[in-house]
Amino acid sequence: MSEPEPFSPIAQANPKPFLVRLGLGFVLVYLLLYGLPFPLGQVPAQEDAWPIAEAVDWWNEQDTVAAPDWLKYPVKWKREVDEEVADYTGWFGQTVLGLEAEVKPASSGSGDTLFDWVRVALMLALALLAAPLFALVTGNRSLRWCHGFARVIVRYGLASTLCVYGFAKVYPLQFSMLHGQWLYGSFGEASPMNMLWTFMGSSDPYTIFSGAAELLGGLLLFWRRTTLLGALVAFGVMLNVATLNLCYDVPEKLFSLHMVLFSVLLVAPDLPRLWALLVSHRATPAAATPATPARWLSIPQLVGKLLIVAIIVGVPWHACHDRWMQMQNRPTGPLEGIWETREFDSQQNATRHWHHFAVQRWNRRGTTIAFASIETNSGELLQGRAEFDLERGKLRILRRQQPPLELTFEERSQVASDPDTDPVRQLILSGTVEGEDVRAVLEYRDESTFRIKSSPFRWIQERPFNANRR
Repeated sequence: MSEPEPFSPIAQANPKPFLVRLGLGFVLVYLLLYGLPFPLGQVPAQEDAWPIAEAVDWWNEQDTVAAPDWLKYPVKWKREVDEEVADYTGWFGQTVLGLEAEVKPASSGSGDTLFDWVRVALMLALALLAAPLFALVTGNRSLRWCHGFARVIVRYGLASTLCVYGFAKVYPLQFSMLHGQWLYGSFGEASPMNMLWTFMGSSDPYTIFSGAAELLGGLLLFWRRTTLLGALVAFGVMLNVATLNLCYDVPEKLFSLHMVLFSVLLVAPDLPRLWALLVSHRATPAAATPATPARWLSIPQLVGKLLIVAIIVGVPWHACHDRWMQMQNRPTGPLEGIWETREFDSQQNATRHWHHFAVQRWNRRGTTIAFASIETNSGELLQGRAEFDLERGKLRILRRQQPPLELTFEERSQVASDPDTDPVRQLILSGTVEGEDVRAVLEYRDESTFRIKSSPFRWIQERPFNANRR
């Protein structure tokens, strides 16, 4: 068995100081608690996720015996762990911290809810309580084992996160695509997060590049020999992500800062060697060679490792690839696109006249959802989920906490003045909106005519092209 690296802080004094064991115990316990339900959260058996759900369906189709229940256990275990964490977090927030607000998980898309902050406080408290016990019962051998175990948990947890978000950018899915209603609005009225999402969504190549950098760091972390390089890449990538989250008020500050911390923890044992190499310019000893397992154990160990890596990498890849292919192959739906107003008849004042009407579609869990929006000249938005009755030419816009809009639509072609151009697509919408009878004649606008979509790339530019519609 190889000795610890000479520069590793775990390999200094012998016997190990109590404070070293205390600090390592705190870090190890906190990492394990913060990562819950990892690795259960990475098992591809949540809801109808691939591939375990598909394996169960395939098994049941064989007309032999039903798929065993143990295939479904990861879902059950993860759900039970989530419920236990939620219960203890709520109790800690109200009993120990004295919070008046109810502390419970919310599926709002935010990672910085009150529940998330209280959960971190609970994990810190438990780690502080457990650290002295860890320091008292651990010896030199168990200390080295715990240190190695903590590094494995951090490596694979961080690698899993980088793969999930990396594939969501390599297949440009994470950020809002600039189409439909997203092409309107003004910079001044955008939230900081929306500004960031628009910036990222306006350039697929840059989004893909940032995702590739995350994937590179994640893949390097799976192997001990490349862990330092992967941790350095992950640190740079996640520090940039955390900075963007802080500066643009993206509600993933806690999570991204923890990923930066995990990267630092992986780099920390090699900091003296890096300092010697990059700053002091002196001879740097090689890192200790990892211990080689017994020959009879090496093949099963390799097979198990490759299976784990295949799951961590393959599941997000399959999910992103499948969603991307659905988006690319989805047929165009009724009235999809942007329609700008050419004529408008109503008793309303001019500020409530319609500026444009837009229909967008996206896939959510295999289901195509239509979303319609009407924007007035004053910037008021009437929007909601759209339902079409093509036979009767009816459109229903379901709005949140407001009555639905019932409209009649008719699409027609208008011959263009230029005989060399295609006929102009027009849309007539009529109905009762906010108690007023309205009738609008709208004209289809190709999204490629927007400046952000049509501006070419230029190597040679005599002047900067930094323009806005105003």
